[in-house]
Amino acid sequence: MFNNLNPIFNEEGKDTNFSEQLVIQTQSNLPKKERVTRSDRTHSVKFPVSLDQQILFKSSLRRFKFHYSHIEIKQTKYNTLLLAYALHHPQIIDWTMKYIGTSEFHMTTKLQQRKYTEIDGIHGIALTRGFSTRKTVGLMTLSALTFIEKEDRYYEILQQIRDSKK
Repeated sequence: MFNNLNPIFNEEGKDTNFSEQLVIQTQSNLPKKERVTRSDRTHSVKFPVSLDQQILFKSSLRRFKFHYSHIEIKQTKYNTLLLAYALHHPQIIDWTMKYIGTSEFHMTTKLQQRKYTEIDGIHGIALTRGFSTRKTVGLMTLSALTFIEKEDRYYEILQQIRDSKK
């Protein structure tokens, strides 16, 4: 009937197979690349503490800052160092320590992903002990805090800071 300038719209001799062959590559049908995870990725875990325990954590950090005033460190980093210390020294962990399941007070740790898998991995500590991840992290961090405070071993936390910078 009408003769169009564009041969696709011409009715005569139109190949029905032609439209199936014409596939436009769009962003959605391109093969997707696997995303690479960062090597320094951290995993954040919040665990409940009582008011007394929260005061103990904060006062321990203040004592650490008093001994090593040249190091600037926040509470989360200090908690993470305590957790890493407990991972390296499993003999100091008291698994029978009282644990509060819920509380209005929390402490946070940000452990590197590869160390976190030691706690919550397929063969992690939490699974072998039969505890939740939060309970495992809480007990380990509290045990390390108790040990550091009792023995006055702040220099071992300082050593972990130096080791992490290497």
